[in-house]
Amino acid sequence: MASPPTSRIGFFDLSGGSIASPLEWKSALIELDAPLDDWRSIKLSIQGASASVRVEHRFGRDRLLADWPLSGTGNHRVTLHIGSYAETRVVTIRPHKINDDSAAQD
Repeated sequence: MASPPTSRIGFFDLSGGSIASPLEWKSALIELDAPLDDWRSIKLSIQGASASVRVEHRFGRDRLLADWPLSGTGNHRVTLHIGSYAETRVVTIRPHKINDDSAAQD
C-alpha cells in the first residue's frame, strides 16, 4: 500500500505550536519543508499573491518561513514551487466565534 502524500507546507502559531491551519484573523507562520539552501529559488503564493520566504532561526532551529496574512473564513489556495516540484494546498479557515452547524443554518 502506498503512503499518503505529505505536504511540504506546514503552519505554526506565533508561540511555536504546530497547527493544522491558521485561525480566523490570527497571525501565523508558514513553514516550508525544503533544504535551507533552496530558499532563493522558492516561489510561494497565497491566493495568487506572492509571499516572501526567508530563512529564520525560530523555535530552536533554522527554518524556511513566510508570514500568513490575516485572513477571514473560507478556502485559501497556497501554491509552492521549488525547482520542478509543485504543490497546491487548499487551506480552510473555519469560523472561530460560531460553530460549523450555526454557519450552515444562515
